[in-house]
Amino acid sequence: MASISSTMIRIKTMAAPIFCILFLVLCSSSMVLSVSFKRIQLPPNATGPEALALEPKTGIFYTGIADGRVLKYRPRLGRFEDFGFFAPNRSKAVCDGTETAMPNPICGRPLGMGFHHATKRLYVCDAFFGFGVLEPKGGLGTVLSSGADGEPYRFCNGVDVHQRTGDVYFTDTSAVYDIRNLSGPVGVAVDEDAKFVFISLFIINKTIKFWLKGPKAKEYEIINSLPMPENIKRTESGRSFWLAAAMVKQSSLVPIGHKFDAKGIVLQTVNFEQFYGNKSISEVQEYEGKLYVVSRVISQSFSSIQLPPTAIGPESIAFESGTLRFYTGVSDGRILQYNGRRDGFRTFGFTSPTRSKAVCDGTTDPELGPICGRPLGLKFHYRLNQLYVCDAYFGLMVLGSPGGLATPVANSADGQPIRFCNGVDVHQPSGNVYFTDTSAVYTPRNFSKALNSNDSTGRLLRYEPDSKRVTVLLKNLSGPVGAAVSQDQTYVLVSNAISNTTVKYWLQGPRANTYDIFKIQERPNNIQRTVVGDFWQAAAMVREPTQTLVPIGQRINGVGMVARTINLEQWYGNASISEVQEARGALFIASRFWILEAVLNELITALQRKLLRK
Repeated sequence: MASISSTMIRIKTMAAPIFCILFLVLCSSSMVLSVSFKRIQLPPNATGPEALALEPKTGIFYTGIADGRVLKYRPRLGRFEDFGFFAPNRSKAVCDGTETAMPNPICGRPLGMGFHHATKRLYVCDAFFGFGVLEPKGGLGTVLSSGADGEPYRFCNGVDVHQRTGDVYFTDTSAVYDIRNLSGPVGVAVDEDAKFVFISLFIINKTIKFWLKGPKAKEYEIINSLPMPENIKRTESGRSFWLAAAMVKQSSLVPIGHKFDAKGIVLQTVNFEQFYGNKSISEVQEYEGKLYVVSRVISQSFSSIQLPPTAIGPESIAFESGTLRFYTGVSDGRILQYNGRRDGFRTFGFTSPTRSKAVCDGTTDPELGPICGRPLGLKFHYRLNQLYVCDAYFGLMVLGSPGGLATPVANSADGQPIRFCNGVDVHQPSGNVYFTDTSAVYTPRNFSKALNSNDSTGRLLRYEPDSKRVTVLLKNLSGPVGAAVSQDQTYVLVSNAISNTTVKYWLQGPRANTYDIFKIQERPNNIQRTVVGDFWQAAAMVREPTQTLVPIGQRINGVGMVARTINLEQWYGNASISEVQEARGALFIASRFWILEAVLNELITALQRKLLRK
C-alpha cells in the first residue's frame, strides 16, 4: 500500500517505511579548515562517482559510477570491487568501462545513496530506474519505487536515511509538479529527530528547510543562497550538515564545503580552490575524523572524433536519447549520424530539396549554400524522437527517425524571412522550440561584413508545434548565435557573437518580456544546457599582451556567473570553437574540422581534518 500526499510518498517495505520528497537544497559560509589530501583513485575503467555511502566503523564505502555499477571500496585492501547494479538487462560486455561512460537505460546510472546501519541495506537513487535497495550481498538491486502521483521519476538523485526509523528521503531532480516545482533539487538530508529536511536547489542557488512535523509541518523556508549547491550530508552527531557548493571569487566560482547547524548558521567553511581550481565538487561528507570529498577533474587528454574525409564544419551536436549516437551538420549540407568509433559516421539527412550529391558532397564553397543547404544548430525533442535543425538558408526544419529530406517548419516570422537560422534548443516537456535568426541582412557567405558593420538585426524566435505558431521574442540583437532555454522555461539565454554579450530573456514571472545583458567573454557561440540545469558556452578569451583570442569553454549559471573555464588553446591554438556540450560523462567540443571528446575523470578524495575552531 502507498499513502500519498502532495509532498511525499510513504511506501511500506519489509524493513521500514520509506518517504520520498521531491525537492532540493543549499547553504552559506564563515570559518575555514586546514586540510591535507589523500587521493583514492577509482579503477581505470570507472568514472562519475556522484555520492558516497559509508559503513560504520569499517572505513568501507560505496559509490555509483557512470557505467551503472555500484562499487565497494575496501580500505584495508586499498581497492574497489563490483558490488551491485540496477539495470536488469545490464551486460558487462556492453557497459563495463564504456569509453564515454554513457549513462543509459541499458546500463543504469546510480547517483545518491545512503547506508542503513541496522539492516546493512544500501538505498540508491538510479537516474533511470528510480529508488531502490541493495541487500548486504549486493548483486541486482530491487526497485522499490519508480514514480509518484502517477508521474515517473525522471531523475532520481539525492538520498538520505534516518538511522533510527529507517525512513529514506530522496529527490527527483527534474520533476515539475506542485511543491515539486523546485528548480533542480539535488541533495537532501533529514535531521536526527526527523522534524525537517534540508534540500539543495541547484538551479536557483537556494537552500530550503522543509518541516515534516510540528506546527510548521509541510511549510518551508529559505535558509541560504550560494552558487552551485550540490549534495548535503548529515554529520555523525545528527545536529549539523555539510553542503558541497561554491563561492564567488573575482567573477568566477571556486568549490567549497559548508558546515551548518539546524538553523542554517554556518559553522565552518572549507575552500577547495588549491586542490580543484574552479572545478566543481558534488559532495562533502564527514565521518570518523575525516572529510570525504567527491569531485570531477577534467583530464587533459582529449580524443579526436574525426569526420569523414569529405566533411568539415560540425557546428553543433545533438545526442540521441538512450543510445551512443549523435548527429551533426556539416558545410556541404549533410546531417551526419555518428555510431561509435567502430562504425563511424553515415549520412542521415539533408535540408535542401534541390541538393545534388554530385555537386554538393564534400564541397567547401560557401556560394553553394543556397543549393546544398547549411545545417547549423540541432536539437532533439526526445518524446517524439524528432530532430530539429536550423539551416542557415532554409530556416527551421525537422527530421523524423528515418532521416532523409528535412521538413520545413518555419522560414519567416512577422512577415520577415528567416535569413540566417542558427542556434536551436527544445524545451522537452512542452516541445516548444527556441531558435535564433542571426541577421536580417547577412548570411554565412558574408558574415564578416556583419561583424565589421556591427549588425544588430538579429532575432530570437519561438516555434510552438501544437499551434504551428512562430513568435518573435526579441529583435535588434547583435549577432545572436546560440540559444538555450531553462529547464522550467522561465528564461532563454542567447549568445551574441557581434556584441560579445549574453542576453537573458525572461519568458515568465514578474519580469516576463524583459531581459538582462551579461558580459562574460569574447565571441560567445553556441550555448548548451546541462542535465542539472546550468550551461556550457563556447567562447574566447583575450591573450595578453598580443590581444589574440584563445578558445575556451565556460560553464555558467542562469545569472551569468562562471563556474568553470576550460582553456582549449593547447588543442586549437587561436582557432575558434562553436560548441561545448556535456553528455555521456564527457565534454564534446565542436570546431571547424573535428569533434573532440574529453572524458570527465573523477576522483574521490579523503581529507584528513585539522580543524581551526572558533
